[in-house]
Amino acid sequence: MFSQIIERLDRSKFNKIVKYRETGQHNKGFNSWNHGGSIWLLS
Repeated sequence: MFSQIIERLDRSKFNKIVKYRETGQHNKGFNSWNHGGSIWLLS
C-alpha cells in the first residue's frame, strides 16, 4: 500500500521544493527523497 502512495507523488515537483528550500545541502548519503519516504512510512 505504501508503494502505491509513493508512486502517485510527483518526484520532480518534490525535487523542485527541495532545491527551492535548500533542504538537501547537508545530506550525507541519504537524499531528501529517501528521508521523506522513511518519515512518511513511519508516520
